[in-house]
Order: sequence, then structure tokens, then C-alpha cells
Amino acid sequence: MRRRLLLHGPAYRIYSGIRARPDTYLFLFSDLLVVTTHTSVRADAALAMAPPSPDANIVPADSRFRVHIVIPLARSTTTLTTTREGASKRAGEDGDGEERRLERQEERIRRACLVFEKNPSEAVVYLINREIVEPVPDSVAGFLHRCTALSRRQIGGFLGAGILGENLHENPTPDEVEQEKLFHRQIWAAFLDRCSLQGVPLDEALRSVLFYVRLPNSPLSISVLLEIAALQWFAKNQAAPDAGVYVPDAQDVAVKLAFAIMTLNTELHNPLLRADAPPDAAFRELVLKFRASVVDDPAVAAKRKGNVLRKRDQPRVVTIME
Repeated sequence: MRRRLLLHGPAYRIYSGIRARPDTYLFLFSDLLVVTTHTSVRADAALAMAPPSPDANIVPADSRFRVHIVIPLARSTTTLTTTREGASKRAGEDGDGEERRLERQEERIRRACLVFEKNPSEAVVYLINREIVEPVPDSVAGFLHRCTALSRRQIGGFLGAGILGENLHENPTPDEVEQEKLFHRQIWAAFLDRCSLQGVPLDEALRSVLFYVRLPNSPLSISVLLEIAALQWFAKNQAAPDAGVYVPDAQDVAVKLAFAIMTLNTELHNPLLRADAPPDAAFRELVLKFRASVVDDPAVAAKRKGNVLRKRDQPRVVTIME
């Protein structure tokens, strides 16, 4: 499908999750959202106050933009709304009081981001105690997904440790450990709901997730996080199947496929492994191992005749990093 420009115009950039400044310019295409900032004085002056428009001719010919992020939209429905900073600001003391409140809250969020780099659990507790984040999984997940100042590595470490019950104090009770595991599972599930999982192949769904979080180093944490992500992708796409998206018959096959994709990605981008065998050979070997693991699984094999994968059941395994 040919790419089309749907809309472009200025937008606000959120600093520390609370203060907005109109220094960003968005280009919304039929399949991409491109986030940029102006790099020329003329473009800054001409476009800063321009209303959103689908007409590309209003952009000055000598305009220059610095691209910060390109977001694939897949088959999502996107609505863009713009506001002007200060348009609804109250005058007098009320306006000054609101500005001071926002500045204090911004400072607290900035401090929480610094603490998050060293101790994510302590930072989340800090935000909850100051009523910036509510003590519910959806609110915590929203902050982790929305705040770009947070380290992707630390987000993965926080979720991975919490989902194993390792973010607690010394000598926790069994009930506290189970509650901690459940709470972080719910945070991860709410986090995944904010990623593009529906209507896209599994490899693209994983790419969408890994755009916001880096998997931790713990193999057990990776196993649990990947399994939940694969099951959530399977549930969303099985309920609303798309003709162009392969969805396995069983959810355990989806989990195996997610692990196969991540393993393949690791092998193709590991210089030590890449030197031993060419990528196409590594790909074929991994596909054979994956098919063997599916066939040898009794739960999956019982659903098929002759213990052999039918052609339409053979999954499409691709790397998530191009």
C-alpha cells in the first residue's frame, strides 16, 4: 500500500511527564507517525503557530527537521488533537498557584526518574506516596509506558524482579510474595495493552514491546515476561483474526514461537555466533529445532494427526531486528 500523508502540524512535547512545550512537529502518514523538531529558524517561526493540515505545500521548501522517533501504526486508528499552551490558563493568583503546583510536581517526577535509575521500586513507592501515581497496576503501567525519561533497562529489571517476587524487603511472608508477583503481572499485562499487539504478526508485536522496555538479564524473568506477552498477543489475535496474520492453533505454540523469534534475534546479532555460521544456516537450524519442539510437545501433537505439522500450521519465523 502506498504511503500517504494524512496530517502534519505542531504539537506539545511532554517533559518529565508534566510540562508541555510547543517545540515538536508531527507528520502523520497512513502507516507511520514521525516525531520531529525544527532545526531552522524560518521553519520554527512559520510552523509553530500553523494549524494541523493535510497539505504538504504549506511547509517552507527550505525547512529542516530533526527526526526523533518513527512509530509504526500498523492497523491502529489514530486521532490527533492539538492544543495551545496557555490558552486556558487562569489569570491572577489562581494561574500562578497552578504553575507553582506543576513545577513542584515536575521536580518530584524528575527526582523519581533519578531514583528509578538506581532503585526502581523505591521510585514507584515515592510516586505513589506523593499521589502522582495511583497504587493500581494500570496507573503504574501508564507511567512506565509514558515517561520517556525512564531507562528501558531499569523498566525491564523492575518488572522482571517484581514478577518473581524479588522487589520485597527481607524475609517476606509467602502471601506477600504472591501478592507482589500478582501485582507486577498485572502491571506487565496493562503495559502490554498499551503496545501494538492486535492485528500484527508476533515478531512485529515483540518489536513494539521492546521499543519501550529492554528484557532483564535473568533467564527466568525473561521466560515469564515473554510467556505473558505471547499469551496476550495470542488472546487478542485469536479473538479478532486477521487474514494476513498467522495465529497458531494453540497458545503454547505461540509461546514457543515467541521464544524462537527472540533466540533467532540473539543468534543473528551475536558477533561470536555469527562468525561460526552464516545467518541463513542459523535460521534454518533454529526453524528445525522449533518445529521439532512443537511436534514433540504431547499437548500440541494430540491436536494434530500423524504427529506432523500440516503446511498451513507451519509458523513464519522472522527476526525482530532488521
